[in-house]
Amino acid sequence: AAISEAPQPAGAWTVETLVQLSSNVDDMDPEAAAFALERLGSMAGVLDAWSSPSAMKKGRASAMTIHVLCRPGCEGEVTAGMFRETTTIG
Repeated sequence: AAISEAPQPAGAWTVETLVQLSSNVDDMDPEAAAFALERLGSMAGVLDAWSSPSAMKKGRASAMTIHVLCRPGCEGEVTAGMFRETTTIG
């Protein structure tokens, strides 16, 4: 006999493990960052890519943090994409 899952009621939550990768960048202009986020967001396994403003050491306020939310198992390719598409060094 086959086992079937009971139907979930409307509005039920689904729990899923995800990975968030982040990197600080202080030498990238906003247009290049927007292009990089578009490229990162279109990668396989990526659910979202965004930036947030951040302050770096020595008061450099023009920095940003690049964030990418992806499924487990995609971390290597997404990390390579972050190095390829942004000016991050780590």
